[in-house]
Amino acid sequence: DVRRERGCLQLAPLDLCATMVSPSEVLKKQSLDGQRKKKTHAIVGVEADSFCKDALELMVSHHILALPVIDSGVYHTPGGTYGTVQGKRVIGVIDMLDIVALMCKLHVSTSGMPPAYRYSHEWVEWNDAKVEQAVHEKKRSPEVISHHGSLADAARVMINNNVHRVLVCDDEHRLVDVVTQSDLVDALHAAIPSLDQTYLCRAISQFEVVQRDQEILSADCSTKAIEVFRLMDHNYVSAIPVIDFDRNRQLVGNISARDIRDVIREDDFPRSLYTEDALSFAQKMHTRRGPSVPPLNVSLKPTNTLGDVIETLNAFKIHRVWIVNAQGQVTHVLSLGDVLQEIMDH
Repeated sequence: DVRRERGCLQLAPLDLCATMVSPSEVLKKQSLDGQRKKKTHAIVGVEADSFCKDALELMVSHHILALPVIDSGVYHTPGGTYGTVQGKRVIGVIDMLDIVALMCKLHVSTSGMPPAYRYSHEWVEWNDAKVEQAVHEKKRSPEVISHHGSLADAARVMINNNVHRVLVCDDEHRLVDVVTQSDLVDALHAAIPSLDQTYLCRAISQFEVVQRDQEILSADCSTKAIEVFRLMDHNYVSAIPVIDFDRNRQLVGNISARDIRDVIREDDFPRSLYTEDALSFAQKMHTRRGPSVPPLNVSLKPTNTLGDVIETLNAFKIHRVWIVNAQGQVTHVLSLGDVLQEIMDH
């Protein structure tokens, strides 16, 4: 359980304040071309008629959470709406939430079957599932931006369209990069020494999203893991906090969409989804990944600052942080999108 208690970050002497810039100015000054040149990996895509299990392995091996989906076997003249990869038309994006949705669909379709038969049936269906079946309707029209733009342009597209990533295309409509919300937070973290402390010291309690009442979706420790993923799928969210209702509703864990990749690779998949409770499942996922992963749950308090948020998101490579009160109860969730909106609007 990690809770940041620090106050404002002390990063620059007073006489340098004239050179300090706002977070939004940092994003405006960094070009998408410049961002692309920092990356060492090539664009990885998956064909629509590929198996979902192969798409998942690609995501795991390349340490990414989404893949561009390309038209199967149909070569396309440059100029497609969503760009091209190696001459093939990009027709969508598949991510971990799509895999979660597919698992939940299989779960519903096997309702009423005896457990042993249910597990084997879902295993077979998963191994036969194609990418085209899994891609959410919303992701069949991915957001695209020109490589001439800036990170601020990408941030605004993400905020306005409530998406986690945008495709970047060159003048010939070839897909040259995929920029994610995490890329933007990493860019801000790298620029922390030049950021104006007026912005870095802005308390979380002043964030617009925190000043509004927020309904927090949560799961009790005893809830079965499959029901947590169903809650995720039904509400189209990528994580659910695990709460101990017997300990004054304290935050004790976190289950995210990316956890599905570890479950699917288990020898007895999907048994653990049905037999393990939320806390045991979260603990197992955490232990399995070793010492370099985030703690079982990461939280901040309203008195923490924007600087704390950026540092926490970057340090643990996470996509959200839970905001807790003095009793350790979750009151808000602060997502990467919320952070970007706060930065761009202030």
